[in-house]
Amino acid sequence: MAADSRRLAPFAPCQLAQCGCAPLDSGMVRVGVEFGGGMDLIFGGVKSREVDVPAPEGRALTLLDVMVFCRDRLLQERPELFMKGDSVRPGILVLLNDADWELHGTTAAEVEDGDQVVFISTLHGG
Repeated sequence: MAADSRRLAPFAPCQLAQCGCAPLDSGMVRVGVEFGGGMDLIFGGVKSREVDVPAPEGRALTLLDVMVFCRDRLLQERPELFMKGDSVRPGILVLLNDADWELHGTTAAEVEDGDQVVFISTLHGG
C-alpha cells in the first residue's frame, strides 16, 4: 500500500539554534509560519519557516498556542510589538491557511499539521 503523500516527513532541526525546534514526533504539529509587513525584523530577519509546535495534551492545538510558541521561541526582540495579552497587537493581520483568522475563531481556531499561519503588520512608520 502506498504511503499517504500528504504526510510530512521528519526534517532536520532548524538551522537557527535559538528557536529550539526539534524533529517531528507524535507530540508535535508541523506548522508553516510567515512574517510580513516588517514583522520579520523582530523575528531575526526570517520571513518564513516551518516549526514543530508541541501539541497540548488532551486538546487540539490552537492559534493561541502557535502565537505563544512564536513569541517564546522565535521572537528575537520587542515582544510588545507582537502580542498584547492573549492576542496579537492591533494592526497585525493574522491568516490561517490564507483566510482571516476571524473566520476561524481567532485565538481559539484549531491548527492542524501542515497548516500555514501568516502574521502581517499593517502599521508602517513614515
